[in-house]
Amino acid sequence: MIEIDSSTLQHAPRKARPSRDRLSGAVTKADIARAIRARTPSVPLKAATRLIDAIIDEIILALASNQILRLHCFGSFSVRVKGERPGGS
Repeated sequence: MIEIDSSTLQHAPRKARPSRDRLSGAVTKADIARAIRARTPSVPLKAATRLIDAIIDEIILALASNQILRLHCFGSFSVRVKGERPGGS
């Protein structure tokens, strides 16, 4: 089980220049890396990106091995196998 405590996270100020995906409402890995960099100036942007890659890899591995993923103050996630649904046509 992986647990991440989000209570220690603080919101960083928004960047003046939004990315293309930000305009569509999507949050990208680059957006998250810039937010980490803004909150912790001692962490280089490249290191923040590697950190995000590691976190996403751990989430994928946990869910792929049928573990429950719990993010404190955010939610729990697990993979469910559902049966087939009948077609509509």
